[in-house]
Amino acid sequence: MLDDAKHIQNVKNVLLAMQRHCWEQAEAEHALTELGDTELVIRMARETINRRLPDGRVGVVSDGDERTVTDPCACGQAIRLAWEQTGDSLFRQAYERLLYWTLHDAPRSDRGILYHLTDSPEFWADSMYMLPPFLADAGEYEEAVRQFNGYWDALYDPAVELLHTFWHDGEKKYLRDGIHRGIANGYAVIAVCRMYPLLPDSMKDEKAALAQKARLLIDGMLRCMHEGGVFYDALDVPEGSFVAMNAAQMLAYGIYRGIQLGWLGADYRKKADILRCEMERRVDDMGFVNDVCGAPTFRKPGNAPNGQSFYLLMQCAHRDFENMMHKQQEERQ
Repeated sequence: MLDDAKHIQNVKNVLLAMQRHCWEQAEAEHALTELGDTELVIRMARETINRRLPDGRVGVVSDGDERTVTDPCACGQAIRLAWEQTGDSLFRQAYERLLYWTLHDAPRSDRGILYHLTDSPEFWADSMYMLPPFLADAGEYEEAVRQFNGYWDALYDPAVELLHTFWHDGEKKYLRDGIHRGIANGYAVIAVCRMYPLLPDSMKDEKAALAQKARLLIDGMLRCMHEGGVFYDALDVPEGSFVAMNAAQMLAYGIYRGIQLGWLGADYRKKADILRCEMERRVDDMGFVNDVCGAPTFRKPGNAPNGQSFYLLMQCAHRDFENMMHKQQEERQ
């Protein structure tokens, strides 16, 4: 479907038309980077740093954004890309200040694991996507792995091989009934896919451990898949929950990338194809990706910026997977 230029352009146009919080801006930047639209990423990065706080956090557009600790960090890779492509010191200064905030100023636990909010000592699974890949991209390899593992230790539920979504580090308890949300687990899977190629070969053991964690989540999520590739917001407790299909496209992305990176078996490909086809069916003529966890309340199916972004990321992963398969076939002939 990525070769259907009009279809992809429609999805991208809807994404660009949507209002976005800092984490949604970052997800859009990641999708456009994988699409190869560098010029647009640079322009988005410029707007991201235009909305920054004195402490270094970027992309802040609301009071809710000002509460977030790790979400602004997810914009860092696009800012670094813009700096490298343009040489503009404006990007360099913003990038260095954001990295300093992350490494030194951001609120964190006694173990040094960053909280998700400025005003409550909470770990969110979302942070696994927002923070460690940024650190790995910045060359802070050991810190990237340490942060990821810190969230994993707090949130992983071995009984179902899924992540809880929220942990209150002060009260030492899971929040919101300890739900295992689809998007939360998808965030962690994609985080591994983004970190893995950035880590040096000297961290072979750490990379293998990350891959094993991603495989556990992929298997856990697949066990929660309903007929036709349908997922619910609460993965393992669909009763009282609602259809939320971001999990499908995030999981498909993880499978395609995992096979490409060599830590997932090719037999998973059929599952990814089912999920991708189901998501293509849910895109309307205007380019809206439907039945994801809907903005702005995220309490019912609808449309959202990250629904658009993860759709584009899924299609990019499929494109690269197909290119890899064609290359391998040519080499065998």
